[in-house]
Amino acid sequence: MISGSKVRPRIGGSFRRDESLGVYMTVYNLGKPQGQVEYQVVRSGTSEVVVTTTEDIAKIPSASGSEVTLQKLLRLENLSPGSYTVRVRIATLEESALFTMTVPPQVR
Repeated sequence: MISGSKVRPRIGGSFRRDESLGVYMTVYNLGKPQGQVEYQVVRSGTSEVVVTTTEDIAKIPSASGSEVTLQKLLRLENLSPGSYTVRVRIATLEESALFTMTVPPQVR
C-alpha cells in the first residue's frame, strides 16, 4: 500500500499499449511543497521524449515539506514496441527505470 493505493509491481517490466504505467514514489525533505514534478518517457538509446506531463506539487494531496507521495498513471497507447525509460524529476532529484513495450498477440 502506498498512501491508500494498492500497488502491485510489474515483474519483468513489460507493458502493452492498452495498459498504463503507474509511477509511485515518496520523496522526503523537500523543504517546501512547491514547484513541479515532471514525468517523461524516453525511447531507449535516444533522447527522444515520447510522453511528458507535469503536476504542481502544491496540488498533490497531503504534500508537505517533509513528505510528498507521487501517484501517476501514464498512458502508453501511442508507444511502439521497444525499450523505454521513465524519468521522474522533482526539485533537484531525478529517478528513472527501464520498461519494455511488447507487441500484442494476433487476434484470430
